[in-house]
Amino acid sequence: MSLAPKTSVVIRDSEEVEVPAENVMVGDVFLLKAGWSVPCDGVLIDGNCTVDQSALTGESIPVKKQREDYILRRTLRVSHIQVYDTLAGRAYEMLMV
Repeated sequence: MSLAPKTSVVIRDSEEVEVPAENVMVGDVFLLKAGWSVPCDGVLIDGNCTVDQSALTGESIPVKKQREDYILRRTLRVSHIQVYDTLAGRAYEMLMV
């Protein structure tokens, strides 16, 4: 069972567009709402939020994230609506391999 969602909401030409998660490209900005799973690694580019990382890290308490923090796919958003940029997240993921 995959925790990553099959689709993502990205901003394209100032519009919210739902696309298959595998079509999110480096540099895209995508939206997350409370309760949504994160479709791909990224960096928080605005505001702050809380993320449940327990499926990946075993942490039982949601983790607070702020601007420029990494957000990992297959985690779960607990609070707020935020926008994420996939550019640095993909680069970070490649560095960890």
